[in-house]
Amino acid sequence: LKSMKEKALALDAAAREGGDAAPKDESSSSTADESSEGASDPNLGPKGNAILAALQALKPTSVKLTDNSHQHAGHAGNDMDGESHFELQIVSDAFDGLNLVKRHKLVYMI
Repeated sequence: LKSMKEKALALDAAAREGGDAAPKDESSSSTADESSEGASDPNLGPKGNAILAALQALKPTSVKLTDNSHQHAGHAGNDMDGESHFELQIVSDAFDGLNLVKRHKLVYMI
């Protein structure tokens, strides 16, 4: 759990240093047909793009990342920077033979 928190903090720091992209509430989807090098989406802010880039380690055949932060505005812990809650749908051969909990743990470790 500690290593997952450290990784999340590192991703957050990298996203904040990554630029002044305006936060968006739109969804992003990427498939294996798109470039997996430096995966980024103009509909996502720096945190969302950092998450997409990190997920490329799983060599996904399909990935859809949606920023749902607008649905959580005003909730406790929301720092109002526009990128606090994401929905992820990902398909990868890396998940073969893993149960649901182990699949989630694999994603969280990234």
